[in-house]
Amino acid sequence: MKKPIIATLMMIPFLTLGGCATKTNNDVNQYETLLKQSIDNSDFHSELYVFPSKINTENAIAFSYKTREDLFNGSYLLYLVMKYDQNQFNAELERLDAIKADIEIPNNVFKTKNIIKDTNTSQYVTITQNSRYEYVKYNSETLEIAYVSNQLFTWRETDIKNECLYKDIKVPTELDDGDNSYNMYYYRVDDIGYYVK
Repeated sequence: MKKPIIATLMMIPFLTLGGCATKTNNDVNQYETLLKQSIDNSDFHSELYVFPSKINTENAIAFSYKTREDLFNGSYLLYLVMKYDQNQFNAELERLDAIKADIEIPNNVFKTKNIIKDTNTSQYVTITQNSRYEYVKYNSETLEIAYVSNQLFTWRETDIKNECLYKDIKVPTELDDGDNSYNMYYYRVDDIGYYVK
């Protein structure tokens, strides 16, 4: 009886290592499918509100979707850079300005958390917490907008262009979830957390 148990225990490191391979998809034609798949994946802790639901792939400058699964958590990256004309760019910034999450807490009470707009860094931020970042970088001169959701990958692993990398912001005091962090999709009451759905 001990031999099968020992053999099984010896396999765990190999199973763990085998599950840690990073998979990458750079086919922007798969964007909408991968976006939906990411939203539906409960281990990808985001609703990805900042990402456009549909895109004209001809206007995409960069795209990357990365996953790395292990026994305890998953690392996920969704990265898209789009080039717009002036009207499209303005309309997209208006869409981003309006993003919010309504989170139901006990007694049919809803708390609303808004996207953070930081004009100093040309960013919109929905998550900056626990090695998880979701944000948008915009460039009013080039009319480019970069959408990024990075859960647990190091920045070096992402291959994101320097100008699209996250810049630290000061979370406004009234929005701070603690230690200059923020998660638009999550609201905590005492020791209980509630997630938007």
